[in-house]
Amino acid sequence: MEKNYRKVPIPDLRKKEEIINLKHINLYVCVIMAVIIVFLIFSIIWAASYPNSNVPAGI
Repeated sequence: MEKNYRKVPIPDLRKKEEIINLKHINLYVCVIMAVIIVFLIFSIIWAASYPNSNVPAGI
């Protein structure tokens, strides 16, 4: 008996898909994310620059 093998289709290399699709990016969501990231960065910087509470006040 002969075995019938299915032919594997050759992919079309002419199709170029974009790595980053900018059509589906919402500007409103990007602005909200940027505000949250900036807020987190400034809160970390503020907490790092705040004086150490373990140091006595008289020194």
